[in-house]
Amino acid sequence: SYMNREGTVVTSAKTTIGVPVNEQPVFTVISLVPEVPRGTESTIDVTYRNNGKVPVFDAQARITPHDPVTASDSNAFLGDIAPGETATATFVLLADQDAETGEQTFDSTIRYRDATSISISSDPIPVQLNIVPSAGGISPLLIVGIIAVLIIGAAFYVYRQKNTSR
Repeated sequence: SYMNREGTVVTSAKTTIGVPVNEQPVFTVISLVPEVPRGTESTIDVTYRNNGKVPVFDAQARITPHDPVTASDSNAFLGDIAPGETATATFVLLADQDAETGEQTFDSTIRYRDATSISISSDPIPVQLNIVPSAGGISPLLIVGIIAVLIIGAAFYVYRQKNTSR
């Protein structure tokens, strides 16, 4: 209510408006659970989706492994991610030979710039990994070594047979 120029009290119609306050992106992992064999260094891809209503700019993902898994490359550049869009991060992880097999959960975060260029870090985003037994078996180098020994042994046997028959 207010008084106009003529001195009459006037009441305007009520209007309700929504004002988004601190609108933030919400990130989820939508990729399949990657497998990491024990005792080997593995490159994994983790796909994130921006389920929020605001875009993010210059996004970078970081995974935080814990023992017995370590990371030789735990950061990945994602770029700009609009609402509903996805981006894939590539990490290099090493599961210790003694790591327990099965699914494990690691934390990841996304650092990004908002529309006003303020740097913000997301809440922790869980990333599932499946630790699997190492491939095992006989190494290709060992197979080549065995074949070489057999060839040398056969050649020596043929050489001895020729020399004793003279």
